[in-house]
Amino acid sequence: MKKSSLLALAALLGCALLAGCGGGAEQPALSVWSLSGESEQLRLSNGVLVLNGGEDVLHGGDLELLDGDIPPATAFVTEYYLAGDGEERTLLSMQSVDQTGGTLDPAGSTGAIAGDLSGRFREGWQDELWLELTVTDRAGQTFTYPLPLRATQVTGPGAD
Repeated sequence: MKKSSLLALAALLGCALLAGCGGGAEQPALSVWSLSGESEQLRLSNGVLVLNGGEDVLHGGDLELLDGDIPPATAFVTEYYLAGDGEERTLLSMQSVDQTGGTLDPAGSTGAIAGDLSGRFREGWQDELWLELTVTDRAGQTFTYPLPLRATQVTGPGAD
């Protein structure tokens, strides 16, 4: 009798543990992506995108100007966006304006954002990611330098 009581108790505890393992809301899969790109004018390195279903982070990385013909900037905008199906979905946009009469250097850190970015992504987004640098010179002329980015999955479902 004592043996069967212990066995029944152990079975009950085992069922309770197994039932508790599957309960609750399903957590979104965490995936981490490395972002980089290079053209004749620009190079981006050290970009990181973390997708976690509402708790997402985009750290733009470091921008390097490769073309000496990019004019000194009195203002510039760096924008990360997804371009696909004739639609652009902005992920991060940072603007700097000099109000001292000097110039700015767009090279360096391109900023970061945290929040719910996941809704802007869809299947195949890895081929739609862009960085665009827009520079305004002292004469007020605007020059735009687009840079397609490579997204390489580091962790998460489907990572090598």
